[in-house]
Amino acid sequence: IPEFALAVGATYTASITEKVKAIFHADFAHESNVAVGQGLSVANITREVNLLNASATLALGNGLEVSVWGRNLTDNRFLAAIFPGVAQPGNINGYPSQPRTYGGLARYRF
Repeated sequence: IPEFALAVGATYTASITEKVKAIFHADFAHESNVAVGQGLSVANITREVNLLNASATLALGNGLEVSVWGRNLTDNRFLAAIFPGVAQPGNINGYPSQPRTYGGLARYRF
């Protein structure tokens, strides 16, 4: 469990016309340095989490929305968890964090 965790987010909506809006969102999460190898022979492995995500959406009055987004924009790399491997004694496995990713979305709201 991290000693300190913080999560903040903000959304701003700007009216471009009476029926068209631009929506901007960003969020940030921080977890202080924490040992992820507790109980294992590699107990000195630690991680610190700093994740920044953002999106921009154009919402049209007819229900159509088009968005672009980015996750883990700072490309913060860490091991989310480590655990003993089952195939070989002494083997350690881990789950890496998600890399920086970008994407888009189009949707229609009824």
